[in-house]
Amino acid sequence: MEGGNATQAYLKAYDNVKKETTAATNGSKLLRNTKVKAYIAERLKKIEDKKIMTLTEIIQRLSEFGRGEATEEQALMDPQSGEVRVVDVKVKANIQLQAMKELMKRYPQSDELLEAQIRKAKAEAEVAERKAKAYGESDLDLNINVGIGEWNDD
Repeated sequence: MEGGNATQAYLKAYDNVKKETTAATNGSKLLRNTKVKAYIAERLKKIEDKKIMTLTEIIQRLSEFGRGEATEEQALMDPQSGEVRVVDVKVKANIQLQAMKELMKRYPQSDELLEAQIRKAKAEAEVAERKAKAYGESDLDLNINVGIGEWNDD
């Protein structure tokens, strides 16, 4: 698995085999074995799965940035000696703000705008249901317009 070479893997697994041609032939045969193929595929999937961040890891990392706990490396030069050293510094405020905005997208709070949008969606759904019901009961075409503002009877 480590080297990706069937011949070398065979030689490593079977130390009594000395000829590379024998190892190449037998390693190739093993790669065609369905059980060996399945095992290799499973191991490769586990390796890949470890490389991919989970949603929890992403949110934790964003939270570290948002709280200002995350650091980044920065090179600083001493003006007198000219010596350059690398230090860890906390992330800047704009990075913290970006992280907080990303987190807020995932955790919307109940605010007036959200509540208004929900009320509007419910009202539109109710109107559509009434329209469908009324249309089904008669041959008349029913139009219902919902508007916001003052009623003007001119």
